[in-house]
Amino acid sequence: LVRLSVSLVGKCLGFEGRDLFPLIDQESGFFLNAVNSSGEDAGIAQMTSIGLADFNDYLPTFEVERIGNAACDALLAIEGVARPDLSKPHVCSSIAMPPSPMQNLLNMGLLLKANRRYVLDYIERDQIFKKMEQLGSSPLSQAQKEALVTNFTLMAYNAGAPGVFEAVAKYLEFRHEEQKQNRGPLLTPQDFSVTFNNPMGFSEYLRKQNISRYLRNLLHKKV
Repeated sequence: LVRLSVSLVGKCLGFEGRDLFPLIDQESGFFLNAVNSSGEDAGIAQMTSIGLADFNDYLPTFEVERIGNAACDALLAIEGVARPDLSKPHVCSSIAMPPSPMQNLLNMGLLLKANRRYVLDYIERDQIFKKMEQLGSSPLSQAQKEALVTNFTLMAYNAGAPGVFEAVAKYLEFRHEEQKQNRGPLLTPQDFSVTFNNPMGFSEYLRKQNISRYLRNLLHKKV
């Protein structure tokens, strides 16, 4: 049931269901009514009022893109699932309770879609792919670029795109300095993936610099 629910949201919004599982595990451990100790994050997706506001400007685009999408039609036909009402206080807590955990999943997907646009903007503005290729041995393929966009989008769910790319910029500068000193290997896209055994990987750099435990944990859950 969980797999089918996540898959439905993914098909509606253009995500691979498997990409959402590590994020959900990181946020709530799949507990439908999880509530953060602060009382501000609630539900399986641990949405906050800030998160809801972030994707609010994406909703008009969603209304257009979902036309003719059978998965979106099926999702919005589920009891309790609707466009979020940002005028209601404590909306996160209200959508955390049955019968609408699917609302939480939909909101997660909508925030990811909004974040993806921010991620693409940062990649273009900061020339991230160009810098990675300069530090690597070969041009990035389209599949590798898409995988990196997905990873950065997932990281931005909690850390925000500015926080993610501040860390990425520092990491790329670190790799650049290492290469200048002939101490570091060439950069590869795998350096931004699961990095338990990679002393030069992004996650290991975050650990050594004591930057964002959230990002490190998410990288380790990503498969």
